[in-house]
Formats: sequence, C-alpha cells, structure tokens
Amino acid sequence: MTIAVDIGTDEFRSLRLEQGRLLGRRVAAWYIDLPATRAQQRLLDEAHVHYLVSDDRLLVLGDAAVDLAGTFHSPCMPLLPDGQLPTGDPVARQLCAAAIEAILPSASDESPSKGVLTYPRSRDAAVDFNQGTLWFVTRLLRLQGLEVEVTDLDFAATLAEFGQDQFTGLVLFADGEESGLSLAYRGHILARTSIARGSRTIDRETAKLRDLTVWSGGGEKYLDLAAAMRWRGELSESPSLDGTPADHPLKRICTELFADVFRKACEWQSDRQVQQVTTPLPLVCIGSLSRVPGITGLVREAMTMADFPLRVREIRTATSSRFAVARGALIHGVLEATPTEHERVA
Repeated sequence: MTIAVDIGTDEFRSLRLEQGRLLGRRVAAWYIDLPATRAQQRLLDEAHVHYLVSDDRLLVLGDAAVDLAGTFHSPCMPLLPDGQLPTGDPVARQLCAAAIEAILPSASDESPSKGVLTYPRSRDAAVDFNQGTLWFVTRLLRLQGLEVEVTDLDFAATLAEFGQDQFTGLVLFADGEESGLSLAYRGHILARTSIARGSRTIDRETAKLRDLTVWSGGGEKYLDLAAAMRWRGELSESPSLDGTPADHPLKRICTELFADVFRKACEWQSDRQVQQVTTPLPLVCIGSLSRVPGITGLVREAMTMADFPLRVREIRTATSSRFAVARGALIHGVLEATPTEHERVA
C-alpha cells in the first residue's frame, strides 16, 4: 500500500487509498510555546487539547495552536520558518516528528509500505533549500517502515489536475514561504520559477495593516499571525472579492505577489522548449492562497499586469485544493507500484 505525504510550510498532509476509500489527514504546521505551569496544564487538560512536554514548556501543535494563540497571549510559531527546519533545535525536531506521526496511520497489517513525499523545495537558486530538513523528514518516514520516494509538488499537481488535458498546463502555487509557476507539457515539467514569498507574507502584511499584535509572556511584541490567518480564513467563506475595490488589502497584496511570479516567468520566452508550446493552456491554482475568494480574477489581473506571454484559456482552483498535491503524489505512487504488461507476462 502507498501513502502520499505532503510536507507544506502551512500544513502537513497525508492521503492513502484503503478498501476503496481515500483517507486524508492533515495537521497545521504551527505551534505555541507555553510555560509548564499547573494552571496552563489544567486549562489544556480541561479543554481536551493534546500537548507535548519539553523541559519546562508545554507545546501545542496544529489547529489548536492557531485557535488558542490569542487565548494564551502566545505568538503562533511556524514549524518550518523560511520553509526549513531550524538547525540545532531539538524542540523543532520533536514538533516535526509529532506532526508527521499525526498524519500517518497507526501500525497494522495494512500499514503502507511506500511513501511518496512532496516537500516545499525549489530548483530556483533564489530560494534556499535546506537539504538537512529533507533528510530528517525522510529518516522519520523510514523509521515508520516506509520506502520513501521524493517527487516535486508541481509534477504531483500535474498528475492530479491535468488528466483531461494530456497532462499539459500551468501550475500556480502559493505555500507559506514560497510562490511559483510551473509549465507542464505532456507530463514533463518544461519550466518552473519561484519567489521567496507566499501566504505567510500575506499574513504578515495583513497583521501590520490591521495592527494585529500579541505580547509574549516575556514581554516581547510579535505580529499576531494566527489572527491574520483566521481573518483570511473567514474571508474564504465570504462573497467573492471580485466586486470589492482594487485597494482592498488582501486583493491588492495577493495580486502584487502573483504579478511578481508572472513577471519572473516572463524569462521563459527565451526557452526554446517553451516557445514550442503554442496552444492556449489551462492554469490551476494550488496552495493556501487558492482558497482566497475571487482568486481566479486576481490571477487574471496579475497576468495582465505582468504582460505574461503564454496564452491561458482557463483559470481554476484545484479540486479539493488542500489535498491536490497529495492526490497527485498518490497517483504517482500507485502507478509506479502497478506492474506493467511486460512485468505481468514475465
């Protein structure tokens, strides 16, 4: 059995096929760090909130951390700041291990034997990639008995979303710390580009504009990213942003971010392989910002601002956007595990 593991900077996710059903798990890649006082511990116990104990600290992981950050006046911290696991930080490693354990099924005879891992990495030299983080995550999965294969998120998204388009199209993604655009042609990634800004950039700007701050127990002032994320989440359930003024903060910041991605992708014009793609392309949006209302209109506006040269016939969000990358990774793993006709005959 194969399991897809998608390590995003906003969420960790897994997806597997078991007895004909797709089973997904997710955990928000955020935590809060609380002093291990009896009062704090009692409050968490009474609220049935799971936490980890590390020395004299209580660590709350996932959605509970985002929800409770304001209650405990504690800054919500990312598991992977800058898309990387902090080096020399045993607490960060403990939290990362706990998050991965939370998205894996419990051990049984039907436990997966292969894991297809997608990771927030880039082949763009402008975006750092911490090889040590990938090594740590891969090692954790192998300790769970998984044979691990690593694949790119844009390739996984291509498998998940472009089956009706001969696996050809544009993938626009925006994760916590990185946004980018990839061109897939018949199942191969011809070009990709990215910038070191993503949904977390949006949340930081939102927190500054709305003066969302939180004070830690030590008297330090932080941007309240948890409040900014909640505000963004509430907007996701509101009417479309298309009809709002152009200077609406979320609309303006998102459009500028996407325009910068398309401007960088204009460099593809000199690529001979890209020049051969002349048909209008579908474009699919994946990642946390794909859930912003009116996203297709914002992307269209960003393309116009950047004077993007490739023709796009359709802009849409991914099916089940939270698990689109994991679904593609699972498809890849299942196809790799399926015997070919030659192998069956042999």
